[in-house]
Amino acid sequence: MGTGMDSHGRRKMAIKVLKIAVGSCMAVAVAQFFELPYATSAGIVTLLTVQNTRRDTIRLAAIPVVPILEAGALAVAACLLATCIPLRRISKMSVVEAIEA
Repeated sequence: MGTGMDSHGRRKMAIKVLKIAVGSCMAVAVAQFFELPYATSAGIVTLLTVQNTRRDTIRLAAIPVVPILEAGALAVAACLLATCIPLRRISKMSVVEAIEA
């Protein structure tokens, strides 16, 4: 029983599988290095973004870079703001008041 693929088709499929495997492993490793809570999601995103041609992959990867960086900066700013305001109020309290608050 044949698979209906010639050797060139099998080679292309093997390369795509290898790209998905290596890319997903690298994405999970980087996410774990930065101690992100859902590191496996990075691998899934990598799996979904691997395209059939290099041009499609580059075109897809180049589009969301700026919005992702903007969203990341906004998230960091929001987290810093959310933690600084309560900490300033607590730092002015005594230890007993801070525990009771």
